[in-house]
Amino acid sequence: MQKQKEILLTAEGYRLFEEELNRLTTVTRQEVRARVRDTKPTSDEGDDAAYDSAKVEQALVEGRIQELREILTRARILSEDEIRTDEVQLGSRVLVTNLTTGRQVNLKLVSPLEAAPERSQISTESPVGEALVGRQPGEVVDVRTPAGVAQYRIEQITV
Repeated sequence: MQKQKEILLTAEGYRLFEEELNRLTTVTRQEVRARVRDTKPTSDEGDDAAYDSAKVEQALVEGRIQELREILTRARILSEDEIRTDEVQLGSRVLVTNLTTGRQVNLKLVSPLEAAPERSQISTESPVGEALVGRQPGEVVDVRTPAGVAQYRIEQITV
């Protein structure tokens, strides 16, 4: 039997996955079951679209519950004292300056499962994340984007 590879998560990411699992198992699952029950066709001639839609939603919810349980089972939470501030790594908060625009951005490097660009949480496997990992304050990195190459200077690394 092959041992499953551990998944390294930030404490915040682990907490968010736990909250999602709790919401899905205690609220969403019951709501979807009720929709399945309430839309079950009573005759062979009835319209099954609402029922079919509810069954698909039920399958998606159950699949996500399984996925979250797997993630949480295999997860190891990265502790703050494991995060260094002398070089960028998973869990680092990084202040970078786009050298073309002069705009500064605060980013947090997270696992691919936790990535949420709308919250400035980028994956260590994203183009920007890959360019930053292992680098130190003051270094300039080139990042290939659809618009061309962007240069970022690492200003500061924090936990």
